[in-house]
Amino acid sequence: MGYLRRPGTSALPRTFVGRWLRAATLDERDERDRLVRTLNGGSATGWNDDEPAVVEAAAELALQRYFGPDEPDPDKVAALAYAVTAGLGQINRPLSEPHADAVIWSALGVPSPVFEALKPGDRHVLRGLVATAASVMTELDEAQLDELLREAEWVAFERGFHPPLVRRGKSAP
Repeated sequence: MGYLRRPGTSALPRTFVGRWLRAATLDERDERDRLVRTLNGGSATGWNDDEPAVVEAAAELALQRYFGPDEPDPDKVAALAYAVTAGLGQINRPLSEPHADAVIWSALGVPSPVFEALKPGDRHVLRGLVATAASVMTELDEAQLDELLREAEWVAFERGFHPPLVRRGKSAP
């Protein structure tokens, strides 16, 4: 597991994908664009499951904070799906509100044939947008966002994934 720590023991997320999602959520576009080049081992092609596992966990955790302990209100889910869909305007993918809705319900543990039909890359994009939108709509401050992302990294490692870590004492390339 390297030097990943439990949530609450370090300020910033420890993985490249965690820092990328942080920059995206905080609308730090230059940092987000710089960090996107570190994802997937710096390769513009191919796929790994390790980094999407952090994004998946971040979406789940952000949704837990957004909806709280009660059963999610379908109208609130629809409003979040609409907000996620608004974020799709920047992305060249044929995704829509029903796709966002399916990703949200799936992250909440409700199976959906629409979700199952999505390609892994589309799931990843939508989970990132869900994590970002739910974090913003929950009004997490930077410290709370960092805590959520460190917890998401921990969850991914606990699930057996190994997203690349940013080395201590060095900023991401």
